[in-house]
Amino acid sequence: MKILLAALALLLAGFALGWVLKPPPLPTLAESSSPVSSILDTTDSKSIESFRSSSKAVTALVDLYDEHRSMENQMQAYRQLSLLSPMELQTLAESLGTISDDPRYHQLHQALLNRWAEVDFEDLFAFGLQTKDSKLSRHAMHQAINVAAKRDHHRALALIDTIENEHLRREALSTVTLILSKNDPLATFTAIKKESLEDYYYLEVFRSWANKAPLEAVEHLATITSREDRRNAINGLAQTWGSKDPEGAADWAIALSNRNERRQALQGIMRNVSDLDKGTQLLEKLALKGKDRQTAINALAGNAFQADIESALAWTQTLSPTERSQVIASQLYHITQVDPERARQLYDARTDSQLRHGTNQLARALAKKDLTNAQDWADSLPPGNARREAIQGIVAELQRTDPQASAEYLERVGLSGRITYFAEEVVSAWFDRDPSAAKTWATSQTDLEVRKRLTYAMVSHWSREDPAGAAAFSAEIEDPAHRRSALQNVISNWANLNSDEAIAYFNSLEAEDQPTVLQTMISSVAHSDIDSAVELVESHLSRASDEASGNGNVAAARSLVDSWAEFDVSAAAIWSATLEDPTVKMNAVNEATQNWLRQDSIAASEWVGELPSGAARDSAVGILIGHIKQDDPSAAFAWATTLENEDQRQREFSRVLKTWKTSDPNAAMGALRSADLSDEAYHSLAKQLEQ
Repeated sequence: MKILLAALALLLAGFALGWVLKPPPLPTLAESSSPVSSILDTTDSKSIESFRSSSKAVTALVDLYDEHRSMENQMQAYRQLSLLSPMELQTLAESLGTISDDPRYHQLHQALLNRWAEVDFEDLFAFGLQTKDSKLSRHAMHQAINVAAKRDHHRALALIDTIENEHLRREALSTVTLILSKNDPLATFTAIKKESLEDYYYLEVFRSWANKAPLEAVEHLATITSREDRRNAINGLAQTWGSKDPEGAADWAIALSNRNERRQALQGIMRNVSDLDKGTQLLEKLALKGKDRQTAINALAGNAFQADIESALAWTQTLSPTERSQVIASQLYHITQVDPERARQLYDARTDSQLRHGTNQLARALAKKDLTNAQDWADSLPPGNARREAIQGIVAELQRTDPQASAEYLERVGLSGRITYFAEEVVSAWFDRDPSAAKTWATSQTDLEVRKRLTYAMVSHWSREDPAGAAAFSAEIEDPAHRRSALQNVISNWANLNSDEAIAYFNSLEAEDQPTVLQTMISSVAHSDIDSAVELVESHLSRASDEASGNGNVAAARSLVDSWAEFDVSAAAIWSATLEDPTVKMNAVNEATQNWLRQDSIAASEWVGELPSGAARDSAVGILIGHIKQDDPSAAFAWATTLENEDQRQREFSRVLKTWKTSDPNAAMGALRSADLSDEAYHSLAKQLEQ
């Protein structure tokens, strides 16, 4: 089957060439031993007419194409296509699409359209425009334009321009951009600008343009305003022009006024200079300075190190110490992959911190080649970031094949501080191979903090595949705080997999464990099943009515509102205002107000204004004032006048006036005079304005 498909692919790829070269005739269908060949017998005019009109003809052709998966029969089916006129091809094209969606028939269909395009692409394109079958229309127009682009690019562009559907027109242009740009980059550029094709098409057009007329391309580059379009166009110019005429391209690049574009162009040019000596001469001729020079050097170094590391290293001796260090730093990853020992020598000989970012990769490459050598090297590094990165690289390489050995290595270097992060990855990898051994290692740690972190990492990983098992394990942890934290990790993943199961398990927990786990439970369930999340919170609040002002209830309500507000803030706000307990309600309303103000401050302020008087409204108004006082102190002051709590009203007046006096002290004083305040409050605030 694989041989057959490969042969078919090869046949289709050479299909167009086959029609032009006119290969020796294959046996006609009439000569085939196929039982359907009589239907397709084309030896006389009557049978030809029968073939053209028979509803069985297409089925027969497909049967012949598919029969016994025979390459001979399939080639005969293709040969049959070469005997047909455009009208007959149209009849087949319309019928073939109705037989089956089988990919094998799709190949035959494509071959049919290709044959039609070779015979008369104008006729095929016209058919594509008028047929009611959208899929057939799309394929027909694409095939016609593809052939037209190779024969007459002007005509291809004209045909594309007649497609009324914007999506199909842009799609058609995108499929032949590369072909068209090689013949007429200016016309192609005009077309892709007109149709606003994606920025990466500019790369192909300007590559071709730089090959034909780079100066003309530069002239039209100035008409591009989009940053991404310019970036791709500059890359295309630099790559092709730089390989053909690096000096001319470099003269253009250094004249670019935009610093980032200049460096981008220099980078593209120098990357395409394959001769290190010529590149060095060009570098000196350009007399670049600062980051422009370093950008060009790094780009030139890329080819040099790919070709010959030792020759490239010798070349770096001609650079300044800083330039050499930066080049080696940029190429250390490549050197590490090719020759880890040489990379280690360069790393150990460093005189600054330029190479530190390559420590991890170097250690990993050394470990892959010689684990003991890598570990000895890591041990030789002084304590600090570089040593930790080396340890991380060794651990990452080890845990792929032997997580137990990775764990033993971490035990030797010491499980503490940041090293524990690496152990969390190891215990997860080990659990996949040997769950029992991983559990033993995590729970046997004598350091309580390390034991907690490894356990949390393990159960979090475990619960992604088996939340019930991870939950059962977590529930057996004796330390209450440790147990609840582990359960939080499990519940979060379980709720994402199956919220009903997660809720049922939560309800089965001991009452003392529920409050800690509840907040995680709510935020996880809310995104997949908001009704269940609301029911969960309301059920919890009703059961804990004797502790309605407790932190757990407040946290539960706020968690629900915060998660809910991400996709329906108005519903979350309305729910928050229905809560009975004053403290829980005020905190939930605050959460809703903050979220809504970030999304739509006008709608949020309208909702706050409709809240009934009370502590919850006053608290929400305070949040609103804080949000708008900088941009609109007058409105903020007006909101402060609506506060019911006198002490809070005084504080908010003070807060707004403090901001307002810096922008318009006269307006601030006018607002203060019109406010309904006691003499004492007025004089206190007036004094504040005068300071």
